[in-house]
Amino acid sequence: MDREKAIDIAREHILSMNRENPVEGIKWKVSIPKEFSSFWYFDYEFERTTESDESIMMSGAPGFKIGKEDSTCSDLSWSQYHELAKEK
Repeated sequence: MDREKAIDIAREHILSMNRENPVEGIKWKVSIPKEFSSFWYFDYEFERTTESDESIMMSGAPGFKIGKEDSTCSDLSWSQYHELAKEK
C-alpha cells in the first residue's frame, strides 16, 4: 500500500471518530504518516474548535496503524507504541 492510500484510510477513520464519538471543543485530524515494513502509523492529533486558554487532557491510545496487506486499521497501546522505536 502506498502513502496516499494509507492517508485515505486514515482520513475515513478520523472522520468516523469525529462523527461517532465527538469530543466537545476538539476535532481529530489526520497526522503525518510514518512508514514501517508491514504498516503505516499515525499519531492521534486534534485541533481546537473553540478558543480557550485551558489545557486539554486526553488519555487513550497514542495512535493507530493501517496494515499494508489487509488495510486493517487498529489502535496501538502505549506499550506497542514504545516498541515502534525498535522497529525503525
